[in-house]
Amino acid sequence: MLLLVAAFVVLLCLLNQNVGAEKIIVLYNGKKYDLTEFHKNHPGGAEVLKKVNGKDVKEYLEGKKGVKTDHLVQHTHSKHTINEFLPTLEIKH
Repeated sequence: MLLLVAAFVVLLCLLNQNVGAEKIIVLYNGKKYDLTEFHKNHPGGAEVLKKVNGKDVKEYLEGKKGVKTDHLVQHTHSKHTINEFLPTLEIKH
């Protein structure tokens, strides 16, 4: 019985680690990118990436659309961001 209780406690701890840990997945040029780990370091703020979760971000990266948080975040991202950094976050299946 004690072993069963211990296993249940471990399971609850593991489940609690993922509470609020929603994945942030975006699309760009037909590919999927996982921004979950990066969102805390995003220069425009984590909230920006949460708001584009599940969306095609092409127009955001090109500066054609902005994201409204406590202010409007809208700018063209660098070629480095698009061509070198973003591919490191690609989800490959």
